Amino acid sequence: MSAHDHFRHPRADLRRLGGIGIVSTFIALLIVVLIPGAGLTIGAPWWTWLVAPVIVWLVTALATWLLPGLFFKKKVQERRAA
Repeated sequence: MSAHDHFRHPRADLRRLGGIGIVSTFIALLIVVLIPGAGLTIGAPWWTWLVAPVIVWLVTALATWLLPGLFFKKKVQERRAA
């Protein structure tokens, strides 16, 4: 481990993860579009190739942010009731 590793900012890691997430979403959509009979088509206009991964990434990011709070709230309520 280098000295630089100790000074990395957590937000830099979050940005890196976000970038990896959107690139992997684009690659996954590309693979599915190339599979014959998969039923997914993304065509013209060209910007749909940019918007589709952003929409999937945004929904995933919101779910990652919101759903744990809902589950933790339910667990806390269950434990308090017990």
